[in-house]
Amino acid sequence: MSYAAPPGGGAAAALAFLSIGAQTCAAPLAPNMTEPEVLDALDQFHAKHLILFEDFKSPGVEDAFKIYQSQGKGKLHWAKLAGPDQPGVFKYTSETVDDFASAEPLLNPEDGNCLLLRTSGTTARRESEHLT
Repeated sequence: MSYAAPPGGGAAAALAFLSIGAQTCAAPLAPNMTEPEVLDALDQFHAKHLILFEDFKSPGVEDAFKIYQSQGKGKLHWAKLAGPDQPGVFKYTSETVDDFASAEPLLNPEDGNCLLLRTSGTTARRESEHLT
């Protein structure tokens, strides 16, 4: 699962990581990444699900997620923050998964990876080869 954290950091970004990392291997992406950088990272991670938070403003990340989904490599999901009076509370929606809201939760096994952090340059490419 690859995701772009909610804007502004704080409780929402922290809980996004905890929520996603508890269910699957989380690969956060930086908002300043370019479209080619994001597509390269998604290919390295073999991401099957992509999460964008509503009001997230990063054309490189959003465009890359849409391209990746159009290639049939992953499914794009949206997360909506509950509001300023509920920091860190959000809900997922999806146009690509039937009955997404009532789907069984994912479970990251106790010995599974929680977080993938990507380095830049050739190191990223060499290190990711060990993950597959």
